[in-house]
Amino acid sequence: MLSGSPLELDSRSSSTGGIPNFRRALSLPRLREVLRQADLPADEVVAEWLPSLFSGSPPVAVVEEVAVIMRDFHPAGMRAMAYAFAEADLRDVLPRIEVPTLLLCGEADQRSPLTVAEALHAAIPHSTLVVLDGVGHQSNVEAADRFNAEVRGFLRQSLE
Repeated sequence: MLSGSPLELDSRSSSTGGIPNFRRALSLPRLREVLRQADLPADEVVAEWLPSLFSGSPPVAVVEEVAVIMRDFHPAGMRAMAYAFAEADLRDVLPRIEVPTLLLCGEADQRSPLTVAEALHAAIPHSTLVVLDGVGHQSNVEAADRFNAEVRGFLRQSLE
């Protein structure tokens, strides 16, 4: 991977193929921030994370449902997740994926932006990238019908 590629530099992403973002000095503050958030009361974690999970105006019921789920987070699990993203580096594996792969990305995703999905698409042979317009990071919740339709269509096509 060339230095400066989206796969190497985007520290906000959750779906990066395990890029060691947090090892870089630029991203170390992000790791510290997530570790700090792990020690906050659940309502504060929800208040900090929720705004970046959805696009403009998602249905209130959807936001409330995600907030309820998020309030049940476990600090130790959040810390483990942060360190796992910091340490995993699966870039060498991506080009060796031999099965059909669907990449779904919300066009308005602030946490795993389209540049990351595009870089993954370029690295994974025979992958399909679908961008869900007007949808944020929680695309499976915010646009469940569209998300599920894309997954079903991809699975049907893969079985042909």
